Amino acid sequence: MTGKHAIGMLGAVLLALAAGGIYTVAHPDKAHGGSPPSQTITVTGTGVVTATPDRADFSFGVHSQRQTAKGAVAATAVTMQRIINALRDYGIAAHDLQTQGVSVYASYVNDVLSGYNASNSVTVKVRDIDKAGVVIDVAVHAGATSV
Repeated sequence: MTGKHAIGMLGAVLLALAAGGIYTVAHPDKAHGGSPPSQTITVTGTGVVTATPDRADFSFGVHSQRQTAKGAVAATAVTMQRIINALRDYGIAAHDLQTQGVSVYASYVNDVLSGYNASNSVTVKVRDIDKAGVVIDVAVHAGATSV
């Protein structure tokens, strides 16, 4: 076999392999001699879960306005401590009470400083759902201005 015939033969073999590769890419289902894909079934469903509540979460807050920031924060702290004490006396565990937020900000009237506002809030987990209404009453009676 001459050099030209060997190169020609090699070219023909490469062309045949390339053609087979292109066919395989274009028809992957026939690449392994398999049959076309079988028919499929698609199922879609929806589920609903209902449960009876076994815990109530509340946030109780207080707000005050004073001439100084220190005075406003102190006023909310006193009221919040009274609320926390009342809730604990009612039977709410310490680990079910958590400070949620404390804030203080200046108040202006016609661009003139008129005083300071402060707020304080606590979250409460009530584990006996039947006592939720009484817990609200306890907190409001102790000074909570928001529930």
